[in-house]
Amino acid sequence: MKRSNFQEESKDETQPMNARNASDSEDDIADCPILRDQMGNFTPEQLKEMRKKYDEIVKPMIKSKKVEEVKKEPEAKKPKKGRHPRFNKYRESQGACPYVGAKLIEPSDETFNFGYNIRYKSQFDFVFNCRGRESRAEFRAKRKEFDRYPIFLKHTLIHPNDINKVRNADFGNAFFVFDDIKTEGNLYYEDQEYYTALKFYEQAYSCFQWLEFIDPERRDIFKDFDLKPIFDADVERKEKDYKGDECEIDTRLSAVANILLNMSCAYMRLNHFYVAVQACDEIIRMTDLSAESFFRRSQARTYNLKSNYSELELAETDIRTAIEKKPEEKKYKNHLEILMKRKEEKLEEDKKFVREMAEYARRSLELKKQKEITVNATLLEMPREVKIMRTIKEKYADCMEFFRDTDDNKQVLLTVEEFNKFSKTSYQKMMRYYNFNPANIEPQLLEALPEETRELLSDEAIVQEINSLKVKEALMLFGEGFINFDLFKYATELVFKEEKKRKKALEKKQKDMAGLKEKTPSTSYGKMAVYGFVVSILMYVLWNWMMHKFFWRDREENMFGRKPGF
Repeated sequence: MKRSNFQEESKDETQPMNARNASDSEDDIADCPILRDQMGNFTPEQLKEMRKKYDEIVKPMIKSKKVEEVKKEPEAKKPKKGRHPRFNKYRESQGACPYVGAKLIEPSDETFNFGYNIRYKSQFDFVFNCRGRESRAEFRAKRKEFDRYPIFLKHTLIHPNDINKVRNADFGNAFFVFDDIKTEGNLYYEDQEYYTALKFYEQAYSCFQWLEFIDPERRDIFKDFDLKPIFDADVERKEKDYKGDECEIDTRLSAVANILLNMSCAYMRLNHFYVAVQACDEIIRMTDLSAESFFRRSQARTYNLKSNYSELELAETDIRTAIEKKPEEKKYKNHLEILMKRKEEKLEEDKKFVREMAEYARRSLELKKQKEITVNATLLEMPREVKIMRTIKEKYADCMEFFRDTDDNKQVLLTVEEFNKFSKTSYQKMMRYYNFNPANIEPQLLEALPEETRELLSDEAIVQEINSLKVKEALMLFGEGFINFDLFKYATELVFKEEKKRKKALEKKQKDMAGLKEKTPSTSYGKMAVYGFVVSILMYVLWNWMMHKFFWRDREENMFGRKPGF
């Protein structure tokens, strides 16, 4: 029987004391969500060792907790500086062990809001992307591995030095500190302060896995504000070592997987779907036994409206894998229904769009042949309207970064909501035409198209006409739907400023080229001839002066019988 708050005991008094103690240890360990999934993987010797550690470490703490409660009522403690206001209240109701017998507040979202991915911008991008004096090509060549690391792993280079004490502590102390940090993250997640929750989740994650500079002098990354480029050879990936203790290794693995799942939920709430996929990838890289990690990765691809059909098929593979691992889990089956409906709608929508574009190009080509109009070439330069819309999209990521750094969580959520509205009604409609490539259609979509449409797409003239028409259709949609006027004004000014700058640079280049052309060969040769004549006269005079001054003076007479000298 599960016990809540370690305050009420429900034991059978007729049961022998030793039997009751053993039963309590098994029940308490089985109640722990960290160990519950791993119970079937432990050998009898490992279970015996686990019960022994539980009796030595956790039980005395529970017993002392009960003695205090009998003596006096617990006094309300003032929250420590920086603690969440509900942290102490939650801990007091939880008891000694961070997991056993407590009502956990882990993120358990079964569904999320559909939305479009927003690029995640780290507040430390200026540190991670500092190139120093390296060229762009040299910089990329020296940090291929570092660029593949997820952003939450890169952030472990910036975490406070107090985390190093946790990394060097024994498992018991490290685990309790880890749980304190994670609990605060969960409380902020409940309050919908997702960026604040992520800060705590990342610190909890770095207790067990982190990046570290090989050179100890560089570990204080902001020392003297002397930023240097970070290359693959400068850092190494590390994790807490438990010296072969399989029980502690498995517990650490479960703890890291748990915190990464929480992070993926927070990222999805902020429309950072691609980073959420990376968090789940990290779990699956460590172990493929976690059904929840496949479930969350499937969600990250399903609820991202930017996902193509191939990504939705990957999402289906993930959720079916999760169902195989836990067939009794109802939320997995519910998600599969949502995903299959999303796939069906996506396929029908894409089929309709491609079929209409191919038919539109065929009619346009026939009309041009009747009127003997030549097919227009595809524009090579990106139109100004497309630049403006892309700039607005990027500015939403800047807005998210600004509101995150100013702790304005309400504006963060409003920005996510507004971005989804802008993308759905304006940006995605326009960019769907502009980015459409008739020569690069997904195989699943191409197979589902009617035979007539596939024949049209195999005609090069039709493909060329589509590439011409798609730009016109995209530009016709410019300005439709919802657009934030302030961002539109800012993006327009920025695009015009960039065009003006490029125009000046081009004019300067053309002027320099024209200046070179003005210097004709005849003029250059004439000037060179004059310069050569003047130099030869000067050299002749200098030679005569040198001969008379130094050479003929040493002889009494020269070849004409006269004495040397002028």
